[in-house]
Amino acid sequence: MMGRQSSVEATAWTETSSLLDSTATTNLAPPAQVQADAFNQWLNTEAFRSSLITAAGLDDQVNSGQWPKRSTLGSLLANFPLTKPLFGTSSSDVAANHARALAALKSNLSAQVRGDNLLLFTYKGGGSDADVALVKAALDTYQKQNLGQDSTQAAAIIDFYTKQVAADQQSLAQSDTDLQAFETLHPASLTSPRPPSEAQQLAQLQSTYNIGLSQYELALGRLSDAQARAQASVSSSNTDFQVVDQPSAKGPTLQLKMTAMLMFAGIVFGFGVAGLLVVLRTWFDDTVREPEDVRKLFGRDALATMPSFKKGGD
Repeated sequence: MMGRQSSVEATAWTETSSLLDSTATTNLAPPAQVQADAFNQWLNTEAFRSSLITAAGLDDQVNSGQWPKRSTLGSLLANFPLTKPLFGTSSSDVAANHARALAALKSNLSAQVRGDNLLLFTYKGGGSDADVALVKAALDTYQKQNLGQDSTQAAAIIDFYTKQVAADQQSLAQSDTDLQAFETLHPASLTSPRPPSEAQQLAQLQSTYNIGLSQYELALGRLSDAQARAQASVSSSNTDFQVVDQPSAKGPTLQLKMTAMLMFAGIVFGFGVAGLLVVLRTWFDDTVREPEDVRKLFGRDALATMPSFKKGGD
C-alpha cells in the first residue's frame, strides 16, 4: 500500500457510429469495446505517442529528461555508479529521453471498458500537472482523429453505394434491352397464345428485369440514407465519443494513507521494543557460559571446564 502510485483518470461516453444502418451494427461489439481497441491500437504507434507529447506541451520536459519522473528505484539505478551506464540518461541525450517517454506512455496509458458505452482512460504515473495535460491531450487528439475517421468512413460508404447504384442501373438497362429485343423478335399474336417455350423465355426475362429493378431501387434508398446520415453527422459534429469526466489526478485515499502510516509506526515501534529487550537482556544477563565470564564476575581463572553432553548421547 505504501508503494501505490497516484494516477490520472478520465471517462468518456461512446455510441455506435450514426453512419452505420441497423443491419450493419447487428454483429458489432459494444461501442466502448470498439473505441478502446481503436485507442489502444493507436497507442501502439510511435507517431501517435509523439503527437500526444507535442499536444500536451511536454517536448522540452521530455527532451531534458524531466518527464516522465522516475520511480524511487529507477532514480537509484540511474544514479548508482554501477548501474548508471544501463539505466541513466543525460539531459543532453535527447533521443534516449524521448525513447524513455514513449516507452512510459505505452506501458502506463490505456483505455479500459467500464460498460457497453463507458470508457475509463488511465495514466499510471505520479499524478502531476504534466500527467493531467497528457491525458487531456490524448482525449483531444483521439477525438479529432475519430471525427476525421467518421468523415472518411462517410465518404467510403457513400462511394460504395454510388458504385452499387451505377452497377445495378447498368444491369437493369441491360435487362430492359434484352426484354425489348425479345418482344421485337417475337411480337405477341392477337389470335393465338405464345408457344410454351417462348412464353417461358419471356417470363424469365421479365423476372430478371423485375429483380434488377428491385435491386436498383434498394441501392438508391441506401445511398440516400447514407448521404442523410453523413450530413446529419457533419451538421451536429457528432463523433460518437464524448468526454464525461475531464482528466484529474487520483491518489491513494485517506484511509489507505492512514493505514500505511499506522503500519509504518507499528513496524518502527516493534523494532524499537525488540532492540530494547535485546539490550536489557544482554546487560542484566549474568549466566556463566565461557571461562572469560568467570574471570569477569569473580576475578579468578576457571580451574577446569566440563564438556557439554547431549541428552541421550554418549
